[in-house]
Amino acid sequence: MSDAQQWPFPLPNTKDLVSLLNWLYLQGKRDFPYSYLYEANLTNAKLPSVNLSFSYLYKANLLGVDLMAANLGYSFFAYSYLGYANLTYAYLGYAYLAYSNLSHANLSFANLSHSDLSFADLSYADLTNADLSYADLSFVNLTGANLTNTKLTGVTIMGITLTNIQLVNTYFAQTQVIASGKFEVPANSEDGVALMNNSNRDASVNITPSGSWKNGPNTASFSSAGDASYAKAGMKHPQNTAFSLLAINPITNIVQEIYTPTVIAIKPGESLIFRMNDAPGAYGNNVGSITVNWSEVGR
Repeated sequence: MSDAQQWPFPLPNTKDLVSLLNWLYLQGKRDFPYSYLYEANLTNAKLPSVNLSFSYLYKANLLGVDLMAANLGYSFFAYSYLGYANLTYAYLGYAYLAYSNLSHANLSFANLSHSDLSFADLSYADLTNADLSYADLSFVNLTGANLTNTKLTGVTIMGITLTNIQLVNTYFAQTQVIASGKFEVPANSEDGVALMNNSNRDASVNITPSGSWKNGPNTASFSSAGDASYAKAGMKHPQNTAFSLLAINPITNIVQEIYTPTVIAIKPGESLIFRMNDAPGAYGNNVGSITVNWSEVGR
């Protein structure tokens, strides 16, 4: 009987199942597809070249795990913690990694094509030479990530955080902006939320805001129009209304207030950063968020 046929063993206790997996791995076994490892603790485990394809690892703790060249294709990792994990040369094609934490993970040469990484934390991850073709990167945090030679063909990029990333020879061929979507702009986010035109053509986007936010827990709520009676001096953008929703193009330095449906042109490779207009360093106690609904004109 093959390893794949023997696995998974009928053990109800995830801790016992993890212990058995580690023991069998030390005996030379490598194939553990379709494993059920709900909230499994594999912290600092050494499992290079293991086959955990089609497995269920919801909320698993994989801190510092060594999964070099592992087969993790089609597995379910939602809300899992993979911080500082070694995933070099690993196969994660079609894996579901939404809301997972992969901060500081080593994903160099990894294959994450067609994976779902929406809302994941990839801050300071090493994605050198990784393949993210057709992956869903909606609202991903890529602060400080290394995307040198990363392949991003056809990815979905909406509302991602791109602070201090390294983009060297990054490949975006054939990628298109998607036709429409929506995202939240938190009032307490000084960095804001990015909407990027990662296609090879100019795009005009219709932006429609809704909702309300506050510049403190005990203050009045404002729409995206902000508070026209509040002094502008000291704001991050002192020419614009306090506590209004701004769309900032960091390349052209054009700043627009968004309080009614507004059409904005974005050239290939440009982003719009959406955030509240507040004083620098004063965002921490802000409350609420504005919903940005957007659609590409003519698509």
